[in-house]
Amino acid sequence: MLRPAEVALARAKLSLHPDEFLLIRLPPSAVVAAAGVVAELADPFITLILDARELTCILDRESYDEYAHRLLNAEVSDVSYRLITFEESLHHQLVRLTALAAHVLANAGIPSLALSGYAYDHMLIPSHKADAALAAISNFQASLRDSQ
Repeated sequence: MLRPAEVALARAKLSLHPDEFLLIRLPPSAVVAAAGVVAELADPFITLILDARELTCILDRESYDEYAHRLLNAEVSDVSYRLITFEESLHHQLVRLTALAAHVLANAGIPSLALSGYAYDHMLIPSHKADAALAAISNFQASLRDSQ
């Protein structure tokens, strides 16, 4: 019998965002500048994570190129990323869904960064491994459906 996260993963549709994203590290004091950039963008995916040590921003490459002059002292990833979204509205207390997907990707030698919103989960995958990541997760989903 499948666990709730396995059932959710088995039925979740996956989408691959067409844009490439950059992982950007800024000092925490840059939060106002970064929030100003975010407020001006109409992109469907932007992430800001602030803690005492850093501000992490995930922006599509085009937006970063346009607003880089406002994001001073940015440290930008050498790798570009693609975004896989689990197009299934998930209960925010569901346990293990992204852990399962991350495990599948790790077994395939694909690094990932899991991001969760209130109802939807996402994974950032190096752009050059995006197709392989989709295939690995899709194959795992098929195996889950077969075991139901």
